[in-house]
Amino acid sequence: MHSFQLLHGNEGGHYCIRNVYMIYFLHGPDTYRSRKKLNEIIGEYRKKAGSHLNMYRLDAERDDLRTLKNLCEIQSLFSSKKLIVIENALSAGKDLEFLADVFSRVRESQDMVVLLWDGELNTAVKKGLSHIEKIASKIQEFKILQGEDLREWIRFEAHERNVALSPSELLWLASFGGDVWKITNELEKLLLTGKSSAGAQEKELTIFNLGDSFFISKKDALHTFHRLIDSGQDEFGIFSYLANHLRTLYTIKFYSERNRPIPSSQKIHPFVVKKASALVRSLSLKRLARLMTNFFEEDVKIKIGLSRPKDSLVRILFEGNERKE
Repeated sequence: MHSFQLLHGNEGGHYCIRNVYMIYFLHGPDTYRSRKKLNEIIGEYRKKAGSHLNMYRLDAERDDLRTLKNLCEIQSLFSSKKLIVIENALSAGKDLEFLADVFSRVRESQDMVVLLWDGELNTAVKKGLSHIEKIASKIQEFKILQGEDLREWIRFEAHERNVALSPSELLWLASFGGDVWKITNELEKLLLTGKSSAGAQEKELTIFNLGDSFFISKKDALHTFHRLIDSGQDEFGIFSYLANHLRTLYTIKFYSERNRPIPSSQKIHPFVVKKASALVRSLSLKRLARLMTNFFEEDVKIKIGLSRPKDSLVRILFEGNERKE
């Protein structure tokens, strides 16, 4: 008796089925696409095997994986093909050596396929990948889509749903920065109603919107940043503006804490002082100083060619805003 193996050329490629065993591992932060691929593989196996397929599904976060040994060894009188789907085996912190030992039995079987699915793996968990790599037939990672790859995926998904996107709608959807679950929800909304939430977002974003959010809201800042980049805003100009804006915030905070007026030599317009004063209330002087250090270090990397401004800004956004004093 034989089982089937699904082979692929790339993430978007078509699968063909051959009569050999398989252990397949899907993982990565883009859980929408990895789950879609998982369901596609299961669907192909069901279609090919028909009534000869016996399927088992386990979640390592709630199920006892010791039952795997029995599933691998049990023989069915009614089914010649066996498909075992296991979710969260690595992220749940299970004994990977035990799993590797059980899965090694699959290599000796001609009627069994194991599909492993996991979301984003942290650094500690990734160290355990070596156990899976030794016995897996195929490993596929689904990374967060960015830039043109993301826009191309949106076009494909819209085409699959027979949804026609305007340029502004495509730009708006791409501004979610790889949150494909949210993008998919908006595409479904367009399919059902013919309208997206983009209408509420129609007012043009400017670099000043980013200045309002960059130092206080990581989520809003990342959303605005991607929209500005995708709309063609110069990344060098964005970096320069934010660096100057940070110096202004630091100056206003410095004099505010000392209850002293800002000297005219600083050349900061009263309107800017009034608006920024509200912003710096939630920011400590220590944190602003640390952010200035981050900008200085990244500016050096940019000037010597070790980084691009957009990459530096993302690092500052996540590292510089990691702690709040």
